[in-house]
Amino acid sequence: MGILPPTWMRRRHTFNLGLLAYFKYANFLIEFYVGLTGSGVPGFDIVLPLGISFFTFQKAAFLVDCRRATRRPSAASRSLCPSSRS
Repeated sequence: MGILPPTWMRRRHTFNLGLLAYFKYANFLIEFYVGLTGSGVPGFDIVLPLGISFFTFQKAAFLVDCRRATRRPSAASRSLCPSSRS
């Protein structure tokens, strides 16, 4: 078993992919809903952070590496693998 328990890995992947989905698709879904229903719901201008997909998938790959114990987290990345022992 790796450093990161499976439940933590699932939670972190869900959280990271949820943030990615929110930033990428929230405006589209709101505009689609307003166009479909004709309601007066004001749209949001959610600004997509630069490189969010890159960082999300880098974090996902790092979490998988921590789970497989093929990589030890550095001191700067302790928050990604909380149960690691150096």
